[in-house]
Parts: sequence; structure tokens; C-alpha cells
Amino acid sequence: MAAKNHQRWLGLLAVFIFFTLSIYQLDHAPPIFEDEPWILAPGYKLFKQGVFGSDLLKGFQNMDQHSLQFMPLFPVLQGAFSQLIGVGLFQLRFVPVCAGTLCVALVFCLAQQLGRRGAGPVAAALLIFWQWMPAGGHINLPSGVPFVDLSRMARYDVLAAMWGLCALLCFVRARRTRWAVFDWACGGCIGLAGLSHVYGFFWLPAFWVALMLDRTPRRHSFAMGLRLVGMAALLLLPWAIFVLSHLSDALAQARVNATRFDVFNPQFYINNLLLEHRRYLYGLSNGAAWLRPGVYSLLVLVPLAWLHQVRQAIGLRRRSAVWLAALALLVPLQFAALLQPKTYQYLPTPASLLILIVAVFLADALAHRHKVIRVATAFCMATLCASGASGIVYMQRVAQQHESPVRYLRELRQAVPMQARVLARPNHWPGLMANDFRNFVLPLYRSMSSISQNPISFDAALEEIAPDVVILDQPLIQMFQDRSTPTARERSDTFWRYMRRHNARLTKTMHDNWEQPIEIYWLDQP
Repeated sequence: MAAKNHQRWLGLLAVFIFFTLSIYQLDHAPPIFEDEPWILAPGYKLFKQGVFGSDLLKGFQNMDQHSLQFMPLFPVLQGAFSQLIGVGLFQLRFVPVCAGTLCVALVFCLAQQLGRRGAGPVAAALLIFWQWMPAGGHINLPSGVPFVDLSRMARYDVLAAMWGLCALLCFVRARRTRWAVFDWACGGCIGLAGLSHVYGFFWLPAFWVALMLDRTPRRHSFAMGLRLVGMAALLLLPWAIFVLSHLSDALAQARVNATRFDVFNPQFYINNLLLEHRRYLYGLSNGAAWLRPGVYSLLVLVPLAWLHQVRQAIGLRRRSAVWLAALALLVPLQFAALLQPKTYQYLPTPASLLILIVAVFLADALAHRHKVIRVATAFCMATLCASGASGIVYMQRVAQQHESPVRYLRELRQAVPMQARVLARPNHWPGLMANDFRNFVLPLYRSMSSISQNPISFDAALEEIAPDVVILDQPLIQMFQDRSTPTARERSDTFWRYMRRHNARLTKTMHDNWEQPIEIYWLDQP
């Protein structure tokens, strides 16, 4: 009993450490990522006007009336929190921090149930300190620890991982108690994971395979699988009805990501599988990346841990090893084969499963009868934790060097009249929410034949928006200075012709909280 209580205290300590590290200087680092306000916009409008749409893309496929570009759960939660605690970068990131903290607790509980008792603290330590990415190697990955960095970003990925882990916990309880209520709960959590991001539904086929490999009689496994599917479908139903009622707009909006889903081309899957390493090991082209302990541990420990689970499933016939081996293979495999953008932001769901199998493996190694193996494993854990801790310290140092964006957003608000229509990147929308604000991708979308059903020229798209104020920050300044290709030259020439035609005047030059330049232009509109 004393050992069990000791483990629980370690779990609570891990939760406290993660939450404290994540909440500290949350709005200082990383800088505002353009996805963060973009995702908030539909939920914010829902609670303000009762419409799940985004005014940032008003004029593109009725997105101001119904935004169908991504799943609704995270924007709705963000919109609700914006009404309770206001709009700001700290407030935007509070929801994913809470979701990440719950992930720590869930990983701890699952490791305790699926492995030996010491697996829980090992899993929590890996989630908090396992550094795969280079610290500071990417502006949005300041520490290099995936869960720490991605929990500080107001995106839906950590929320989807949280619901997936909840589903796994319910799945384990359902198998061990044979209570149907846990099957329904598991299906409900899968539905919520899918409503966070469509890849949340990757859990369904993985759970089905785990059920079929289990020792449960086939007819019982089939019934359990139907309960999972039924509950997930029930939760998805309202969103499906909403999408189907606006099907033509949904299909039109889906054209934005159409190039990511060439599902009828076999080469699509082959290329996806061959390039999947880019999601996990960012920056490997830099030779220094190979000096990180996290890189070697990922390449070595994950295959060994999975084979360890397979051995236990076949040799010792451990049911939990069957479930974990199936899930740890099939969920990441679906990410590899089906998701073309090899973006690190999608990492939380597959990473949580990889952390689980590695934690169970290391916990077994720490309890091995041979002292050499125990000492080597302890050294490996200490090295990983030290590397991750150094990355987190680096992240906090970077955060201390930059202030909150509150000052620059206030300065931006004072420089732009409330009645002005603004064309800018969504990063600046939190400071200009009272304005008629347009995302700068809107004229780009309207002028691309691969995205817009009725494309017009870039110049005509700018005329259609008719902004009173244009805000150029560093990425846009670089884009409109780029003359490296004919397409880039034409876009740049078109933009500056439009600006001259409307007597664009540079009225203010300022810097954001990361010292990046911002140029504010006022235009004359007829």
C-alpha cells in the first residue's frame, strides 16, 4: 500500500511539474502562430453572434456563415473560454495546457495499468522530458520536447490526444471489467477525439484490430466493436448533419486541402510512408541533430519496446501487451500513410502511444535481474531527462527575453481606426477584433484555380476586399520582396501596383514582441 501511495504522489508531482512549466510565461514563447487566432475565429463568432463562421475569410465559399475547414470541438471550447476569461494569447493557450496536463495524468495511469507499477513515473517523465526536436531549432519548438512545446500552442492536436488517451483508458477498463458502459465511454471519447481533429477517428480501426487479437470470444469482440462505432457515430452525427446541410460549401472549402488527399493514387501512400520520419525528427539535415540523445533513443527504443510488447503478447500471452502492440503500430501507421503534411503539430497522438510502450519497456528493464541492464537503463533515463530539462531551461530563457504581445497589440489597436477594414495575417487579429478584419490568405485563395471554384486575378481579389489598412509583417514583407521566380515576381508586382493605385501610405512602422517589423499602410478607397 505504501508503494502504491508513493507512485500516486509521483504522478501528482509530474502533473504539477508539467502544468507549472507550461503555464509559466505562456504568452511569451513561442510567438503568436497564425493558426491560433484562425482556429479561434469560428468559436468566437459562435458565442458572439450564434454563427459558426469566420469573418477572417468572408467572401470565400461562405466561410463567414459556416466554417467547415476543420473540426468544431476545439474552436467551440476556445470560443467559450474567450467569453469567460477574455481574448489574449495566454487565454488562447490555456485550453491546450489543461489538455496537456490531463495527458500527463492519463499516460501515468495507463502505464501503471498496462505495465508494471513503476511504469507510470517513467511514462510521465518521458512525456515531460523526452526531447526529440532541437531546442530552438524551430521558432515554435523552443524546448524541443514535443508535448511541452505543443501544449503551448493553441491548436487542436493536444486535445485530440487527450481524448484518444481517455478512449484507451476506457478500453482497458472495458476489457478487464466486461462492463458495457466502458465500451460506450470509449466510443464517446473516440467521437470527441474525431471532433477535435479528423485523425481522432484513427483510433477506431486500431481498437477493432486490438479486439480481434484479444482472447475474447469473437462474437463478444464484434459486439464491443459495434458499441465503439455506434457511440462515436452518435457524437459525430450533429456535425455530420451540419456539414451535409451545407455540402456544396463544405466541398468547396475542402479544396484548400485537396492536394493533401490524393487517396486514389498508390504513390500517395508510398511517398507518405517514406517521408514520415520528418514528422518525428525535425532538422536532421543539421549534423548537430545527431548529437541529441532523444534522436538515438527514438530510433532505438521504439522498435525495441514494440518488439518487447509483441514478445510478451505471444510468449506470455499478456492481453495488455496485445492491445498496446496493436495500437502502437496501427495508430502511427495511419498517420504515416494517410497524412501527407509531415507537420510536427500532429505529433501528440502517435507520440503518446510511443511513450507508453517505451515506458513499459524501460520499467521492465529497470526491474531486470541483471544489474548491468538496470544501471544502463537508469543512465539512459537520466540522460534523456537531463537533455529535456536543458531544453526547457532554454525555452524559459527565450521567454524571458521577450515580453507579452499585449503591448504591441495595444499599440496596433491605437494605430488603426476602428471603422477601417484591415487586411493582415491572422496573428494580429486579437488586437483588431473590433475591425472588419480579413486574413491575407483570402486574396491568395480567391486567385488560385486549385482552391477557388471561380478564381479571379490577385489584383481583382484585392479590389474585391478593398482594405482601408494593409498590415505587412516579416513573412509578408519577404513574400512581396521575393523575385526569385516568375510567379513570385508577378505576385509582387501586382501587389505593389495595387498599393500605388490606392495611394498607399506607410503611416507607422513598429515591432511585435519578438522584434519583428510591422508596417501599417493606409489606402484610399473610392
